[in-house]
Amino acid sequence: MEKEGFIRSMVLLAEHGLAVDSIITDRHPQIQKYMSENMPDVTHYYDVWHVAKGFIRSIEKVSKECPEVKPWLKSISNHMYWCAASSHGQSPDVIVAKWQSLGNHIQNKHSNHGPLFPACLHDDPGTQTKPKKWLKPSTKGCEKVVDMINKTRVLRDVRKLSPGQQTSNVEAFHSLIIRFAPKSVHFSFLGMLTRLCLAAMHYNENAGRKQAKNRDGELVFIIRYPKFKNGRYTLQAKKVHPTFKYVDDLMNTLFQKTLVDPTHLCEEWKYVQARVPATLSAKFQRPIKADAVEQHMPHEVITQAVNKAFSIDCKKTEMLVKMIKNSDPEWSDGVVRVGMQKEVISSGQVQNAKCSVRTGPLLSGQDALFVPDEHAPWSDGLSMSESMITLGKRTYSCLTLTVTNNTCHDVILGPHTVLGQVQLVNAVYPVEEKPVAPLPASPVKPTEISRENETEPDGKTAKD
Repeated sequence: MEKEGFIRSMVLLAEHGLAVDSIITDRHPQIQKYMSENMPDVTHYYDVWHVAKGFIRSIEKVSKECPEVKPWLKSISNHMYWCAASSHGQSPDVIVAKWQSLGNHIQNKHSNHGPLFPACLHDDPGTQTKPKKWLKPSTKGCEKVVDMINKTRVLRDVRKLSPGQQTSNVEAFHSLIIRFAPKSVHFSFLGMLTRLCLAAMHYNENAGRKQAKNRDGELVFIIRYPKFKNGRYTLQAKKVHPTFKYVDDLMNTLFQKTLVDPTHLCEEWKYVQARVPATLSAKFQRPIKADAVEQHMPHEVITQAVNKAFSIDCKKTEMLVKMIKNSDPEWSDGVVRVGMQKEVISSGQVQNAKCSVRTGPLLSGQDALFVPDEHAPWSDGLSMSESMITLGKRTYSCLTLTVTNNTCHDVILGPHTVLGQVQLVNAVYPVEEKPVAPLPASPVKPTEISRENETEPDGKTAKD
C-alpha cells in the first residue's frame, strides 16, 4: 500500500507540473528500490526519528546484558539528531564522520576522530551537571555499542539522514486521518476521499496552533509515556484548543451557493466519479468460490467427515484421505518416483526399476495398487502395467517396478522421475484356479436331405 500510494502521489505531482528535487521518507525497502530504479535523479533522505528509533531498540537489547549502557540511550539518540541537523549543506561523509566519533566519545576520547571531524565540539565534560559514567574500553558493553555504531547498514542509513525537514508533520496528519476515517470501518473510494478532504481542512486550520498558557501566563507542558520508549517519558507542549471555522465555511457554501445553483457541483462530482481508480485486486483473476473453498478446506474437516461417514478410526481415516488425494498429480503423497539414482533400461529388455513412494506413517503393511501415469514425461517406447504392491510401515516405502523398453536404444530414467501413483486396496481375494470341464456333447439328429429337386447328370430329376 505504501508503494502504491507513493507512486500515485508522484504521478499526481507530475501531472500538475511539479518537479521533485528531494524526498524524505522512512526506510521502506520497496520505496527505496523504486526510487533507485525509476527516480535516480531525486535525492532520497531518511527521517531521523525512524532511524534513531530502530537503532535505540538495538541498543536497548545490549543494555539488558550490560546495564552500564542504559544511561547512554538518550544521549545516543540526541547525537544522531545533532549529526543530521548540524550538517546542512555538507557532504554525507561529514555526517558519517560525526556519527562514528560517538564510539570515541563514550570512552572519554574527544579528539583525533578523523580528518573530516577531528574533535568534539562540546565543552569540557567535567563541567557537566549530571555527568555519566564513561564506558571502559575493551569491556563487553563498550565493544558491542562500538560495533553497532560502525555497522555497514547503520552507516548507510546515517549517510541519508535528512538535515532539514522531517516527516513528523505527515505522521501527525496520518494520526488525524484516523479520527475522520477509522481503520476499523470500510469506506468506498469517494467516501474516503471526502473524509480525507475534511481531515486536510481541519489540519490546515489547526497545524500552527500556539502553546497554551495557564492563568499565571506560564507555558503548559504535558508528560507522556509513549509505548516505544518502554517507560521513559516525553515532555510535550500543550497546544490551545482546535478551532472549526472550516465547518462554518462549508455550511455557508452549501446554503448560499450550492443549493441556489447546483450545476457547478454536479459537474465537479461527475468529474470526480470518472476518475475513480480500479481496486488493487481488479487486475487479478478472480477464482470461483466453490473451487477455492474445496482447495482450501482444512484437512481436519475432511477427516472428520470421512470418519463420520464410514465409522472408522481417525488414523485409518487420515490414510484413506491421503490415498484419495493421491489422484491429484500435484499432491506429494502417493506419487511413485524413481529413486536417488538414475535407472538405465536396456533396449528390448524388461527390467526392474527401484522406486520410492511417500505415504505417511502407517500402522501396518498395506496392500496398494500401482497405476502408471499416462501423462508422465517418459520416453516413447517405455511401458508399465498395473501391479499390486505392499507398502511398509515407514513414511517412505521402497518399491521395485517392472519396466519394458520396446525401443532399439537404451532409455535413462532420471532421479525422482514420476512413474505413477498408488491407490489403497481394502482386501485382496485370491481366485482358485480350476480346470474348465468340457461341455457334454448333445445328440445331433441326421439331417434328411430331400432329393426331389436334385438333378441327375443326364438332366433328369430324382422323382422322374
